[in-house]
Amino acid sequence: MEASPLMSIIQERRSVRTFDPDRDVEQEKLEIMLEAARLAPSSNNTQPWHFVVVRNPDVRKKLSAAAPAGLATNKWMAKAPVIIVCCVQPALLEHRAIGQLMDKQWYVMDVAIAVEHMVLAAQEQGLGTCWLGWIDERKVRRAVGAPRDVRIAALLPVGYPKNGKWPPAKKRKPMQEVVSWDKFGYSQ
Repeated sequence: MEASPLMSIIQERRSVRTFDPDRDVEQEKLEIMLEAARLAPSSNNTQPWHFVVVRNPDVRKKLSAAAPAGLATNKWMAKAPVIIVCCVQPALLEHRAIGQLMDKQWYVMDVAIAVEHMVLAAQEQGLGTCWLGWIDERKVRRAVGAPRDVRIAALLPVGYPKNGKWPPAKKRKPMQEVVSWDKFGYSQ
């Protein structure tokens, strides 16, 4: 069976950590990614996200140094031509009595869906991304001037893969290991 265009995009997606230093990301492509995020579903249509698109090399360098405990694990990120700081404002939701329903922080899932929409839109346009969540939120907020009540959900470096080379696919578990039918642990 031939994969649909969407399934092909999902199958081709890779986490890219080396970017072409001579190729910038076109504004139109960024706007398509951001529109995909804007259209993402959210709990009670709260749309709790805010995205800061960072092109400034000095700010990108600060973001790449925003790993916990000052570790240098994210230094590679400074070479991405764009880093999107994916924010959420949970305080805005609390006054609407839906910030946390049934002991779940829905805004976390909401922003994750929006970020994944951006990742897939980037892939469709030939752009590489790498979803990064191991960060010191305080450092990131300071780098982009975000208020203290803003949570940083992820950093999303964006660019063209260096030398046009995409990383190889990583092994995935077989379907029968991750899916049950009608009852947990039951396979067809």
